[in-house]
Amino acid sequence: MAVCTRCHQMRRTVVLCVMICEKCLSKEPKANCSVCGRVRRFLTDGSGSCPDCVRRATLPATIECTRCGKCKPPAKVNGEYCAQCQKRVNRGVGMCSCCGKEKPYVHKEDKLCSLCNLNRHSGKRLKRFIDTVVIPSEYSLRLLQCLVATINWETVDQNVYFRIRRFGKFLQRHHVESPLTWDAIIKLKRTLTGNKYKPLRSCLEQVGELLLGVCKEEDLDPDLRRIKPLARISSLSPNIIALFEKYDLWLRTERMNTPAGGAITLLPWVISGSGAPAVD
Repeated sequence: MAVCTRCHQMRRTVVLCVMICEKCLSKEPKANCSVCGRVRRFLTDGSGSCPDCVRRATLPATIECTRCGKCKPPAKVNGEYCAQCQKRVNRGVGMCSCCGKEKPYVHKEDKLCSLCNLNRHSGKRLKRFIDTVVIPSEYSLRLLQCLVATINWETVDQNVYFRIRRFGKFLQRHHVESPLTWDAIIKLKRTLTGNKYKPLRSCLEQVGELLLGVCKEEDLDPDLRRIKPLARISSLSPNIIALFEKYDLWLRTERMNTPAGGAITLLPWVISGSGAPAVD
């Protein structure tokens, strides 16, 4: 509250750069601003600029945000934060009502963190994806529907959403031969190596168990039956573990100093347990 420069009464200003009440502002003539070109009321005397342009001219173009440390325009007059950080500061930090952890709020009213807010909408997002996904092959679409039928919609979260979504995207690009066999599943899993494709491998295994039952050795080709799973190093005998430790020591210490062809002298050294051989 301050004294209006027009009516000289105590009023609340509606313009930041000049003290003027709303009633007096409505009586001001309109004109084109020389800066933005819009038709506005209350042009500054002599400058031909509207109040918004005057305010932008007096404010700093960029500030160093005290939260993220980047140089960005301030979110408000004399503010210390950029627009994005100002929103996060306004939401606050506290105990998430879902997971119970101390995190920044994304939904202030419900007191939800980012992950819990995403989990809340994961079911709707997954249903939308299932209703709109287009898979060219009818058999591949049936595989996706078979997996969707096992979903417990009350417990759908981000992990379930991304797992089903990646499997649907995979079926869009890859044609699965009908009928599905364990041989085809294992061959597909060989091409999907690494943690990146772990959700796809688990989806293929789950679909195989739903349609074909648990994989048995007689269900595989003779070539695949000969492939046995790798054993853990801890399950090997102490002598074999000692050989692996010596080989690991050689890889970390002597390998860089061993020229091509010199590695053939490694085996006697490992078996004998003596020091690393000298290489000319």
